[in-house]
Amino acid sequence: MDFQAYGVIAGFFTLTGILLGFIGWTFRKRMGKNKSSVQKEFSSKDKDIPTFNASLILYGMLFVVFSLSLLFLFPWALSFGMVGIKGFLAVLLLLGFLGVGFFYSWKKETLERS
Repeated sequence: MDFQAYGVIAGFFTLTGILLGFIGWTFRKRMGKNKSSVQKEFSSKDKDIPTFNASLILYGMLFVVFSLSLLFLFPWALSFGMVGIKGFLAVLLLLGFLGVGFFYSWKKETLERS
């Protein structure tokens, strides 16, 4: 693909975003205060809303990051002979970043279950 095709794709997504924003803004005026049960806001005083530990979100995000890193390692392992030293150094850089992130989260004790 050349750069003109990238411009067309970027323009399409930009115009789609502007159009959807305009449609949402238009219907927001028409709907007014008639909200369905799905759109009702919850107050912080409701007792029915369960509370959870926010560190579980960070734990889940770390799981996603480390599992996605494996997706980058499988194609590299299959084409190791073709990528040469530049590919090897790129994967070492990726693993270095992941190692630093893992060490940081380990020292911050976000991997500890409480």
